Parts: sequence; C-alpha cells; structure tokens
Amino acid sequence: SSESSSVLTASQLESIQARGRDVVSLLRLIPGVQYAPDPDAVGGSYGTGTPNMGGTTSGSNILAVDGVISNDIGTPNVFSSVTTMDAIGEVKVVLNSYQAEYAGNGGAVVQVVTKGGGRDYHGAGFWYVRNEVLNSNDFFNNLNSVKRPLYRYNTAGFTLGGPIYIPGKFNAKKNVLFGFYALEALWVKYPQGIRLVTTPTALERAGDFSQTLDVGGKLIPIKDPTTGQSFPGNTIPRSRINSNGVALMNVLPLPNSLNRDISKGNYNYTFQESMLQPKRSNLFKLDWMPTDKDKFFARGKTWISEQQGYAVAGGASNWGLFGQCYCFTEAGIGAGYTRIFSPSVVMEASGGIRTNHEAWSPYGSPNEIDKVLRSKTGLGTLGQWFPSSNAMGFIPRYSFGGVPSSADVSYDDRLLTGGADTTISFNDNLTVIRGGHSMKAGFSYYRLR
Repeated sequence: SSESSSVLTASQLESIQARGRDVVSLLRLIPGVQYAPDPDAVGGSYGTGTPNMGGTTSGSNILAVDGVISNDIGTPNVFSSVTTMDAIGEVKVVLNSYQAEYAGNGGAVVQVVTKGGGRDYHGAGFWYVRNEVLNSNDFFNNLNSVKRPLYRYNTAGFTLGGPIYIPGKFNAKKNVLFGFYALEALWVKYPQGIRLVTTPTALERAGDFSQTLDVGGKLIPIKDPTTGQSFPGNTIPRSRINSNGVALMNVLPLPNSLNRDISKGNYNYTFQESMLQPKRSNLFKLDWMPTDKDKFFARGKTWISEQQGYAVAGGASNWGLFGQCYCFTEAGIGAGYTRIFSPSVVMEASGGIRTNHEAWSPYGSPNEIDKVLRSKTGLGTLGQWFPSSNAMGFIPRYSFGGVPSSADVSYDDRLLTGGADTTISFNDNLTVIRGGHSMKAGFSYYRLR
C-alpha cells in the first residue's frame, strides 16, 4: 500500500505521559499531525477536539472505535466516544493515499481498537491526583485578594481481562471465550478564570448617580431625555424610574469590589468558581473464537460527562448569573466477525450503533431557575413581541452600552432542552491474495441521525 499511516501501540499509550489521559493528545506524536497541548482532563465537556492532520482541516477527520464511527455530529472534529487509555490496544492513523475502505470525509482516518482478554488474567488499578495544595495562586487573584481556587483532579479506575471459563465444564482450555472490562472515573473541581464585571450599585438602582464616575474619575452626568439637561443632583426622580428596568437590574448582584485604586473604575464585582466536572467511562468486551478460523467480538461502552456550575458549555453568563448542569452521555455497542476461509482469503466485518444525548438543567439551589424567570423577577408587566416563543417565561437577554465590563445577561437558546444524535455504521472487507497480488473488495455504510 502507498498510504501514509502510523500506529500508536499499547506500550506507547502506557509509557508516554499525558496530563489529561486523553488518547487524542498523543496523536501529536505522529508526523503530519498538528501539535496540540494536553487537555486538563479527558473528554473536555462532551468530547475532545482533534487536530488538523495531513494538511486537511480537523472537521474532515473520520474517528472510529472498533469500526463504529465516533465523530460528534454537531461538531465533527470532536471525538465524543471517549475511551479510557487503559482500554485501548492500538490507534491507527491514516493521513493520505488511502485505500478504498477508508473512503468518507476526505480527511485523516483515526481508528481506535480496544483491548480484549487473553488466556491469562491481567489487571491494573490506579488513582491519579492533582490538588490546589501543589499550586501557587494566580497573580490577578492576589491583586484582588481572591484566595487560591479549588483545583482537584481525582482519576481512579481499573482494568481486568482474561478467559471466561468453568473448570472442567466450559472453555477448560481457556481458548474460546475471553472478557475484558475497564472503568475510569474522574472527580474534577476545575477553577475558572476570575470574572471582573460592573454591576449597578444600590444607589444607582434607586436612581442616584451622584457617585457614578467614569474610568477617569469624573462624574457621569445623567440627563433628562425630555430637556437634555442633567437631573438635579444627578439623581433620577423615583416617579421617572421604570419598574421593569429596576427588576432587570435586580437580577444582577450588588458590587463586592469597591477599591478603585485596584479596579481603576473598570469593574466593581469579582467572581470565581471551581466548576464540578464528574466523568465516567465504562467498557466491556467479549471475544469468542469457536474455531481456529472464526472470531467474533462484542463491545459495549458508556461515557458520562457533566459540567456543574456557571461557566458550562452552552450556558448562561459566566460571571455567576445562575448555575446549570450540562449533562452529556454516550452509549454504544459494537460487534465484529473475522472469517479465515483459507490462508489467502480473509473476510472482516464490523459495525455498531451509538447515541449521544446532551441536556441543560438548573444546578445549585432548588430555586436556581427562578433567577431568570419573568414571574419570579417582577417582569409580569413587561410586554413581549411573541409570547409563544417564550413558553418557559424567561427574562430577556440584555446588555449595557457605555459601561466598562458590564455584567450582561445572556443564556443559550437550548436552556432546559436537550438533543440526541445517533450513528449507525457497518463495514465488510474481503481480502484475496494471489501470488504477489493483494485484492480487496467490500462496502462501508453509515447513517447519521
């Protein structure tokens, strides 16, 4: 074959350190693959973005686990069928000059092959720890008197593989049925960068702007739109204040950082969180060899990844508007059959189905969602152009002009909703060797739903 390809072996995966224990980060070892730093933890928020390979864009890569296509449908450059490194036996990357069986997107092809059991039992257990006690505090945290945030990565798991047998009754020679299981669980508290925003003061919410200064320290005049003149005392009369405007301002927290010597008037509210990110990967595989010419395998796996906090994927304003859980799950099964008709004729078939599901839900206090509901924030009299488009009754998204680092209110259109993707794939190859010639025929099918 004239294809340009490389292989990551099990020994490489075991011996090369990867901070996030994500196999995608090790693709950088292959010539022709764009360098990418290690992720902090395996799988990102719902999967791992793959690099550009062989001069093509990452969105045209094909990613597969045991022959089952594993690209995320919405973002095809993301590998969303996350598999623990301890369960991977080999990774083959085909960069270009593909054989026909790799037809598809036109980019690189990444094939992950999971481990299976053998005639002897092999297992391993592990626990990896990273903790804030090993870290120094951030410069800007020190500047704003914000303490060192929680930074905790706990990764624990185990693998076990070997023959499945009953002494003297079934598979006594340990050569017919084998099993392999891998579990990896992560408990993560990941610090987000400190958020520096400006929120309205208690005086400003009451219409009193007598102490509202610009970044140069000068008073900002508040003018009466009917006369063009500044309000007396730079204070808006209560009779002129719109109650809906006050309700929208009261969604925002009161300032908590009032030292202008530090902020220079660019912000008055600081916020930092350590977001919770529990994750878990399960994989179970069976290999059955009823004859020396037939081999079957069946593999099931699940992947769960959650973000619990404020700066979640597709979440609301990350300065602490309201807490959400971005919950992503993936489950799939794969199967394969290899038949050796003769030393020169071999057939390989594999296929499977996998489904992803993502959802956004409130996280934190039982009444967390009340922070953005019209009925709970006093916006009952505020009109809407299309009430039917806001069946849940959320407050409008809004922002402030002329305010440095304003605490704008925004949230994703998918709030309190979810979505599911399903991938079905099948491959069948027949290889025939005649003298110095190798011929291959087959077909590949996959459907994205």
